[in-house]
Amino acid sequence: DFSIPDSVVLIGMYVFSGASALESITIPVSVVTIGPAFHYCLNLTDVYYKGTEEQWNNIFIAPGNDSLSNTNMHYAGTGADHTIKLSITDVFENSVVVCCTSADMVSDGKIILATYGTNGCITDIKALNAANQVTFNNVSTDGRIRVFLMDNCLRPLAKVAEFN
Repeated sequence: DFSIPDSVVLIGMYVFSGASALESITIPVSVVTIGPAFHYCLNLTDVYYKGTEEQWNNIFIAPGNDSLSNTNMHYAGTGADHTIKLSITDVFENSVVVCCTSADMVSDGKIILATYGTNGCITDIKALNAANQVTFNNVSTDGRIRVFLMDNCLRPLAKVAEFN
């Protein structure tokens, strides 16, 4: 129901306290501190965190967030929310075809594939086509292909796979 902007780093005291209409909230990875903000949010059932569970566990969450701690947590790139199966289906000369055999995606996510050179810089970036595959040309033999779940603004939500 509510999405906190990506620029927010602190969710302050009583921001959502008593918000009975709040059923779900999306929290960006930029948040590092959550004050006692979710007291008496009795209908809050789902929290969608744009980072990993490990990142979530590094956030300082103040006491007084009982409603927040009693919700269903959803992390980007993990669990049943984002099941992505990828395989390299063809390799010829310096080209690679990557195929997505199944993807249970979030509604606002896209599967983006990127190739990285030996210097760590992105050499190519593409979204899956209608056939759920993408072809990268001129891939160096020591290059890497990393797969990211991206939001609609092409900001990475989570790295979900890597091929060498």
